[in-house]
Amino acid sequence: LGSLRDAVNDDEQIGKIPITAPKSATSHLVGASGALAAVELVRALETGQIAPTIHLQEPDEEITHDLDIVTETRNASLRVGVANSNGFGGQNGVIRLRKWEE
Repeated sequence: LGSLRDAVNDDEQIGKIPITAPKSATSHLVGASGALAAVELVRALETGQIAPTIHLQEPDEEITHDLDIVTETRNASLRVGVANSNGFGGQNGVIRLRKWEE
């Protein structure tokens, strides 16, 4: 989350970015976790529904106080999204996708 704050670098905008964690629903799928996060992002862009971070009952307010953590399925008008995948042994990836508009 620190990297997100660094990238956005705008206290007003950081709270407007919905954040969800697909791994909360699937556990760790090793090499497939990044692919699943990308698929979930594509579906969110297509349907306008953001899947929740499940099992999150007491977020650490010291960390999340200014963030928009999605805890229930939410409808949203999405144009762009980012999926991060942080794997074992430093295998990390980020993908940014934009909704196709004709």
